[in-house]
Amino acid sequence: LEKANLEDLCECPKCNFQASLPEDATIFQCPHCYFQSCRNCDEEAHVPLKCEEAKKKRQTERRKKEQKEEEDARLQVEEAMTKARLRYCPQGCKRPFYKTEGCNRMTCPECKSLICYICRTRIDKSVGYSHFCQKSLCKHQRCGKCPLWSNAVDDDKRAAREAGLKKLKEIKASKKNAGRMTKRLLKVVRS
Repeated sequence: LEKANLEDLCECPKCNFQASLPEDATIFQCPHCYFQSCRNCDEEAHVPLKCEEAKKKRQTERRKKEQKEEEDARLQVEEAMTKARLRYCPQGCKRPFYKTEGCNRMTCPECKSLICYICRTRIDKSVGYSHFCQKSLCKHQRCGKCPLWSNAVDDDKRAAREAGLKKLKEIKASKKNAGRMTKRLLKVVRS
């Protein structure tokens, strides 16, 4: 068809099928895939809008979609951060709880299991307090034990930050072009 040098030749932007179209026609309906496109801009047919108006409308719709995606992502991050504050009993009851004060050896209000608030694991009754480091001023990196005492607010902030970063990483991996969005959401996690 191209060699025939037809002036009224149009090409479908979806399937590249070529066909002849009268000069006064502005909409090309592909006889192969039936997609309707604008002869002037090759976008989806947009009558009665002019090409420039249709372009602005598409840009506005794209921005709204990006804003919605960012709002949804922000909500996911915030929910993960909020949920991180809760601890769940590792026994069968799975009861949620959180610490407001006291040591990190918790007792489930439902099944009475002993639980470490820091590592979130069940503590066997025979282990009891030996699950925790007994040395003051220990940084717990070498001993590998959990601190018996810690600030609940700091623990929750750390857990929320870690959960937010984890969720942010998941979002970034699942979305193309998530760079700008994740930079803005990183501020939420760090605050």
